[in-house]
Amino acid sequence: MSIEAFIKRLCKSDTVVYWASPSEESDGSFGFDAGAEITCFWKEETEVFTDANGKEMISNAMVYVEQDLDEQGMIFHGALTDLTAGQIADPKTVQAAYEIKKFIKLESMYQTGEYKRTAMI
Repeated sequence: MSIEAFIKRLCKSDTVVYWASPSEESDGSFGFDAGAEITCFWKEETEVFTDANGKEMISNAMVYVEQDLDEQGMIFHGALTDLTAGQIADPKTVQAAYEIKKFIKLESMYQTGEYKRTAMI
């Protein structure tokens, strides 16, 4: 079984709401696309990593997904039905929404075009 097939099977086990396309607003805050539900495999795991600016950070969880995600996008461990319409529109109103601090996309050593995608929050 390829790593991508294994990740796809794992990713059917959980759900997150993902807010993509973080863009800086005139007041310095970020705006996002409306939340969308995606499948994933959420693993509570603390890991030290280096962000895009070379700063050491600690993740609270690793989220394995089947699609590319935006760094600085937001993610909530749950479903759209767990949120109000206002929360779906604005992740900053969701207390348990986390910023994606780092997104890693690694191509399989064994199968061209297959990837392991991990969001660190």
